[in-house]
Amino acid sequence: MVSHGNPPPAPRRPDYNPMLDSDDDESIPPPPPPPPQDDYTKSTEAFHDHEQINDSEAMMMATTTTTTEDPNRVAKPVKKWRLLKKEAEHVLVPQQEQQEGGGGHLHSSDRVRERNVPRALNGQGPTLQGHFRGIHNAQEFEEEEAGMDDIEVPSSSVVARMNWAERQQKNKKRRLRWALLLLLGLAAFVAIVVGSVVGTRGGSSSSSKGKGGDVTSSRDTLNLDSPMGKFLLADPSVSQATKDALKDPNSSASQALDWMIHDEEANAGYAYLLTQEGGASLEDDVNAQEEFKQRFAAASLGKAFSSGSFVNGNGWMSNQHICDWDGIECDGEQGTDTAAAAAGGSNTATVGARVLQQTTDNNGQALTNARVVSRIIMNNNNLSGSIPPEISLFSQVTQVVLYQNQITGSIPQELYQMTQLTGLDLYDNDLTGTLSEDMGNWSNMVGLYLSKNNLSGGIPSSIQGMSGLEAIWLDDNQLTGPIPSEMGNLSVLKEVLLSDNQLTGGIPENLANAPLESLVLDNNEALFVTSASSSFPPFLLNMQTLQRLSMRRVNLQGPIPTMARGNLSSLTRLYLDANILTGTLQNNIAWLQKLEKLSLANNVQVGGAIPTSLGQMPNLKVLDLTNCRFEGTIPPELAGATLLEEVYLNRNYLQGAVPTELSALVNLQVLRLDSNVNIQSVPTAVCQIGIPTLLAGCEAVCDCCTDNCAR
Repeated sequence: MVSHGNPPPAPRRPDYNPMLDSDDDESIPPPPPPPPQDDYTKSTEAFHDHEQINDSEAMMMATTTTTTEDPNRVAKPVKKWRLLKKEAEHVLVPQQEQQEGGGGHLHSSDRVRERNVPRALNGQGPTLQGHFRGIHNAQEFEEEEAGMDDIEVPSSSVVARMNWAERQQKNKKRRLRWALLLLLGLAAFVAIVVGSVVGTRGGSSSSSKGKGGDVTSSRDTLNLDSPMGKFLLADPSVSQATKDALKDPNSSASQALDWMIHDEEANAGYAYLLTQEGGASLEDDVNAQEEFKQRFAAASLGKAFSSGSFVNGNGWMSNQHICDWDGIECDGEQGTDTAAAAAGGSNTATVGARVLQQTTDNNGQALTNARVVSRIIMNNNNLSGSIPPEISLFSQVTQVVLYQNQITGSIPQELYQMTQLTGLDLYDNDLTGTLSEDMGNWSNMVGLYLSKNNLSGGIPSSIQGMSGLEAIWLDDNQLTGPIPSEMGNLSVLKEVLLSDNQLTGGIPENLANAPLESLVLDNNEALFVTSASSSFPPFLLNMQTLQRLSMRRVNLQGPIPTMARGNLSSLTRLYLDANILTGTLQNNIAWLQKLEKLSLANNVQVGGAIPTSLGQMPNLKVLDLTNCRFEGTIPPELAGATLLEEVYLNRNYLQGAVPTELSALVNLQVLRLDSNVNIQSVPTAVCQIGIPTLLAGCEAVCDCCTDNCAR
């Protein structure tokens, strides 16, 4: 079939301007009649043969088609602005009407889209799709045109730019969607990778039920199956608590063993490793055993107390010998004699310039120990956590000093098994729990300092087994019950501090058998409430070694005891504040010739005249009679106590002038006479000694007083 090409456009006048055309302009001749049907059919066949037809030309072809109503009537040309509008919306599309079941597809420029097109307006020729207005016939076309004359028509270039901008916006949205999908995919990938890594690590440390119900991780199981792990599980000197802790991956024991096995840089070269590498068994080398157990115990301390936060933590968890770690002290070099060596038997051998100490272990086997841990001194070191039971593996340690830290938990039972201990100082921590009956195992203990904790329960009677005990500090806890009479059987006991507890039952008379030098029972408010007698225990007067007796706020009642020659002959400090004592302070108080500090403050029923014999106490430095019922004048004889530094006579019923004789008290730093009945004046001679704190009340005539008064 011969192609006739595209149908030619309708001819125009030379002066024709499409932008000025109008439906009412009769000067414009109508377009020529449409070409014959056969020619048009040929041209559309050519169109289906993929010859491109310009959109504007196609629409012009459509508009020149005659209607079926009047064959002689030629349709007016569609206004140019309307063609642009339809072109912009892609709604007027020519399409070959399907005939005889035939078909095909359109191939045009990018601006032409394939659509389902309704029948032609005149029933033949190309069809028109009026998309956004739904135009289906010529009459609707004319009605549509009638209201469009006044609309400003954009040019084709503007429409093209609008189409381009719209496509750009769509492309931008499409790119954003793809970018978002890419990011989501990347995030999902990262989540999968991280989950796999965490899952792998979690799986390696996750616990699984073993035989007997023990829960261990795979790595911990391998640690326990190692020669070190097997040795610890089999060694009788390792406590059951430690063996159980080895199966708990969160315990300090398990973490310490893991560190020793897997931190090769920190542990390479030590005997317990070399014996394995050399083929020897750890169980057969006594020296390797001792070195291994000491290093394991030290590592457990480091893990339990968070060594990374130590104030003084040099060397901890490093490849240095544990004796070079801050706070761990060792004996065994340069001929040092240790308590442990003396207990176990020792001899020395000189090797070059170094003297080695040979001792025996708990099983009596000989140990040529170059360096054996003897003391753990880690006070004020920011320790936190609980004391691990592995501390008992320091078989030769004699002193454990951990005061003023943040140690929590109870005292481990294993600590009570360290019979070689001579000193245990856990003062000012956060310990809880009770004191064990096994404290009697500490037969070598000299000083036990557990003050300022939260210990509860009673003081065990087994304390009598601590035959070497000289000092016990249990003050500022929550201890209850009586003071055990067995304390009186401790033949070398010198210092007992039990203040700030809830002890009851008074003071056991048997305590007078101990050579006490200091007995402090302050703030046990029920101490004498439930005792057989609430008065001052007379047997205390016979304690010739007692230097300090402090019973503040213990509900002590009755008169101040009468002193006789020889009573409390060594006493230097007597504190009986805030009780319910009655009566007067007698002159026989002067028998306490060594007394340096006397305090009866806040006993509101103690009164009378101030005894003149106080001036006969040559060592008296502090006199505190605050808030009692003393009356009369200040005795000038008081000047005889020339060492007085502090005198508190305020809040009594004293009156009169201050004696001039007190100017002899040249050491006086504090003189309080305020809140009395009527202190009249302070003499100039007393002012001249320059007392830093002198209060006499605002009514007194005083040139040197420091009262806050407008004198």
